[in-house]
Amino acid sequence: MLKRAQTDKICQKTDALPATKYVQYTSPETAKEATCFFSNKIAGREGLHEASTFELDARVRTCTRLVEDNDLLDRQSAGDMVALEAKYHTTYLVQLYNKTRKPKSTAMTRHSMYVVQKDVDFLNPGQFPVITFDQPLFALVKKIQWKWPELYGEEKIVVMLGGLHIEMAALKMLGNLLEKSRRVEVLVEAEVATGGTAYSFLKVAHITGTRSAHQMKRHNLRNGVVAEKMHPQFKYWSTVFEMELIILVLVRSFRLTSFQMYLNALHELAPWFHVLDHINYARCISVHLTDMANLPMQHPSMDAGCCTVHKTTNTFSSIPIGQAHKQNHALIKGEAGAVGFTDNMIFANRVWRDTWHHDQTSSVQAFTKDVCSLVNVMEKLGNRFEEESVDLISIATKKIAGPPTLFSMGLERKS
Repeated sequence: MLKRAQTDKICQKTDALPATKYVQYTSPETAKEATCFFSNKIAGREGLHEASTFELDARVRTCTRLVEDNDLLDRQSAGDMVALEAKYHTTYLVQLYNKTRKPKSTAMTRHSMYVVQKDVDFLNPGQFPVITFDQPLFALVKKIQWKWPELYGEEKIVVMLGGLHIEMAALKMLGNLLEKSRRVEVLVEAEVATGGTAYSFLKVAHITGTRSAHQMKRHNLRNGVVAEKMHPQFKYWSTVFEMELIILVLVRSFRLTSFQMYLNALHELAPWFHVLDHINYARCISVHLTDMANLPMQHPSMDAGCCTVHKTTNTFSSIPIGQAHKQNHALIKGEAGAVGFTDNMIFANRVWRDTWHHDQTSSVQAFTKDVCSLVNVMEKLGNRFEEESVDLISIATKKIAGPPTLFSMGLERKS
């Protein structure tokens, strides 16, 4: 009993002692918070992920070179991300990937040009690629050519402004000029198109219908032309007639694969983009026209056929490269899409064979009927070229256009 009492007394003294505190020592290097490899920001609530695979390092290096991030390239020069024990926010890693995925980014455009170069060189060694772009991408590609001439210079890649896009821009420009002339009401009265369809011609919602409408209008204007006068009415419709003729010559240059006719049409069309304030195309047309003028000297072996695609063996059947791609994409995708298209070669061959085959007899008859109807309506409204009024008068409403309207119609051509 005595020993048990002494043991209990010792235990009570032990419980009364204060608990021992353990303090972990942290060096200044360890105490420093980890930062994101891409943004140099601390972990925060999101936390950091550590690079653990060489595949991640290789992909990050490829994306960094494409986006030309010099700061990130300097950090990667110290070693791979695994050896550096690099940590990162997933948000900034995804942002780096997305920069290379944007279709209008410099990195993605450069990559596309590189792929086209490799494909053309594999299929036809020694041949230079010819690529067409719409206006925004054309402006970007020209900057790439000027910045990296040793890789993507004008001697290595022929860059063209898409012929289809030039025609659409010119038709929209002509639509702006005709917007206040009440041309829509005339087309509706002649039963050439409904009100909505006729208005869509001004905005070039459907390029074939818009072109056809201007062809009809040109037939009417040609029938009414008399000796030149300086009256506003004559000047306005003479300007419309001139612009329509230039656009149709541009289309004819595509159909006949005439390079010189194409250059002449561009030379006549370029000033009108400045006059009617289509600034983007005004800038790009000038650059494109200079490139095309220098093309015979830079690539003497290139012929006019490199700029168009022949739909059939007929003479008047060529179309611009961009338009051919758009028609092929629309045909291949259809309603079911292009998934599995290359797996069924029988179906693929049938599609390629039937791509350009269609009957034009009915369309020619319909066009002739519409022209005759439009001529009858315009004759009832009177000959615009015989008008001697000092004012510009609308066709259908006979209202007088004021000075703001005259200015917006671009009657005063700038030199």
